[in-house]
Amino acid sequence: MRFLFVLSVLAAALGASPARSAESVRIAYVQPDNPDHKTVFKILKEKRPLETLQGLLSAFRLPKTLVLQLKGCKGVPNAWYEDNTVTVCYEFVADVLARAPQETTPDGITREDAIVGLIAAVALHETGHALFDLLDVPIFGREEDAADQFAAYILLQLRQEDAARMIGGVTHMFWTQAALQTMGQDAFSSGHGLLVQRVFNLVCMTYGSDPKYFAGLVDKGSLPKTRAQGCEAEYAQAAHAMTALIGSHIGPAGRAKFRSALKRFRLPTP
Repeated sequence: MRFLFVLSVLAAALGASPARSAESVRIAYVQPDNPDHKTVFKILKEKRPLETLQGLLSAFRLPKTLVLQLKGCKGVPNAWYEDNTVTVCYEFVADVLARAPQETTPDGITREDAIVGLIAAVALHETGHALFDLLDVPIFGREEDAADQFAAYILLQLRQEDAARMIGGVTHMFWTQAALQTMGQDAFSSGHGLLVQRVFNLVCMTYGSDPKYFAGLVDKGSLPKTRAQGCEAEYAQAAHAMTALIGSHIGPAGRAKFRSALKRFRLPTP
């Protein structure tokens, strides 16, 4: 049943001709101006993370071409969606590499889990914004929360062991960053939720997707029992929203091809 939504939501314009699929999602590795990013640029081009995302996103019938790009951002570690373009900065990738644990943590998070998980989550979060815009998806509540749910849902369609590793990496990086977050007016007024809230939302979605497989999240105290009680409903709500609002933009012909792309989904470690 795990692929049921994937078959109807992420399967695609893959039934279209190869030329149309290639035009619907374009990628660009922009040469960095900062010489410090030359190595990151070279490694990313060799690892081909944008090609991985392009393969997944070609599943959608898009009314306009979506561009995925990696580029320098004048020293700002960021990622965003604007004007039909998802941008991930080399500065952001470099920051993730600098903050990721050098050795496996006591709770089993490897350096690879932290790097791959966070980069994948952020790239999918911005992709969520792109699809909401391009597909004219109506949203109740904050769009940032909806984008988080979109990213979490896609990650949870991976093999459960892969999803567990990547989401574990994201939560580790968020907790580390949350410890440094200043609880001032800017934090509370931001369109993004507080990092601690985003962690618990992600963990709740994860637990709700399969309470038996992810029972350890509650047993080990990563998710309070009071929140866990409603997590199956939270996951089901997100699944229903995505099926109802995005499913109409999917064609049935590309289902098998998308399954294959999803099984191979893995942003390689820089």
